[in-house]
Amino acid sequence: MTFIYKIIGMLGLMSFGGAIMYGFRYDSMAASANLYFNIEIYAAFMFVHLFMIIPAFKKAVYGKPEGSILERQIFILVTIITWWALLWFHKPVDGFALELPFWVNFFGYCIALYGFFKFFEYMDHTAIYNFIGVKGTELSHSAGTETPLMTKGSYAKVRHPMYAGAMILGAGGLLIHPHMGQLVFTLLIGFTFILFIPIEERMLIKKRGDEYKEYKKQVPYRLFPGIW
Repeated sequence: MTFIYKIIGMLGLMSFGGAIMYGFRYDSMAASANLYFNIEIYAAFMFVHLFMIIPAFKKAVYGKPEGSILERQIFILVTIITWWALLWFHKPVDGFALELPFWVNFFGYCIALYGFFKFFEYMDHTAIYNFIGVKGTELSHSAGTETPLMTKGSYAKVRHPMYAGAMILGAGGLLIHPHMGQLVFTLLIGFTFILFIPIEERMLIKKRGDEYKEYKKQVPYRLFPGIW
């Protein structure tokens, strides 16, 4: 079962990256209302994810507010289901569509790959298995003190390097698919992370106290060094 979950967990991570690159489909003849429909189902998707990380929800479902291997595994499974559901049920979007030179599209793939690698910067297979909650590994990337605070590698430069990688991935996807659907999806991903960071950091301060406050002083930037 552990081997099967490794495959499922990796599929979840690949689905995340693939969804950002794929974005919303485009159709010049699509109804304008499709855009609002897509935003609504995206909001529903994000609500599920945000609700699942609330300590009160974890305590009600898993018996304790801290993160655990089981909690992480269920979260990954829900991630796979919701990403695929979003891609399956969303509707094509109308609006602009650009015809870019092939080399610009190719450059988009390069940027997207850079963003994907940045998402996993300084992570080997063991670190990835910790992240997705493979049984028998040490869980990582939890708000509470049940896991070590990430402060090394890319986390010594910015506090949320994985989010930065995802946003770079979305920018590359926009050069690959330069149309309204991809633009909307990329903006939604970016705004989601920007809005979520203060929520996550309040949770981290509540759980870790002075440890995280000191980390914020040492690493002042959230996503991109010297910018924000």
